[in-house]
Amino acid sequence: MTTKFSCFSVCPGSSPSSPVKWGRSNYCFVTEEMPWDTAFSECTLAGGRLVVIRSAEENEFLRSVIEERGTGSNWVGLMFGDEGWAWIDKSETYLNWAPGEGTPGANTCARMKDDTGKLHDRRCTSMYAYICEEEIVWK
Repeated sequence: MTTKFSCFSVCPGSSPSSPVKWGRSNYCFVTEEMPWDTAFSECTLAGGRLVVIRSAEENEFLRSVIEERGTGSNWVGLMFGDEGWAWIDKSETYLNWAPGEGTPGANTCARMKDDTGKLHDRRCTSMYAYICEEEIVWK
């Protein structure tokens, strides 16, 4: 018999909420604003990671939840490093940059803008809400 394993019982942050399931993942939309590296650590400590967007459908799902909840712009798991822009899981996956965004630069991370679902580059020290993702594992 296979069972679903989930680390997220509540989402991280000072105002815990329940995770939202979509596809093979649970998502936590955390409204507490913090720098990218702190958001990365909070997601990791909770048993997940900053969200890695893999498709237009997933992007639209995330945008719609952000809009519904009014959480504003949110950090995602994409940052600029030695080899250019890369998702934290090193996958080559979906990118949805707004026009003029995705500019290379040290200490630059990506956020999803709430009204468009487009990605924008920002200094990693900027303060934004964030989205944690936990892939559901079947055992």
